Amino acid sequence: MKLNDRFKKPAPDTSTKFFNRETILFLIAGIINTAVSFAIYSICIIYFDLDYRIAAFFSLLSGITTGFLQSRFGVFQSKNSTSLLRYLILWAALYFLSIWLIGLLMEFESSEIRAYLITILFSVPLSFFAQKYWVFRKSR
Repeated sequence: MKLNDRFKKPAPDTSTKFFNRETILFLIAGIINTAVSFAIYSICIIYFDLDYRIAAFFSLLSGITTGFLQSRFGVFQSKNSTSLLRYLILWAALYFLSIWLIGLLMEFESSEIRAYLITILFSVPLSFFAQKYWVFRKSR
């Protein structure tokens, strides 16, 4: 093989490894779920003047309900019988991580709404990988 031949070959297509059907469905379901959860959180804060921890809890309940159904039957198409328990454990952990991060951001003069939005940037990727490789993993 000549040195020039190496530069003529197209690079391997790696986009299909990450941006596959599963990832795209997760993003769509996540956008819908996040919009609903954010709306509930915002309504609790703005209209009911609830503490951010309580608002996040109501937001979490809506997210758990719709998210589990979307993820199990739509995104990951799992037949794993332990997925509900794992999903609840994951979301309990994400809830406490989110509350901690929102509280930390609020110490730096961030509003409850802005802190929640920043927290989403961390929780969404963590949620995807935990669901893919732990909650809804394929049976071996």
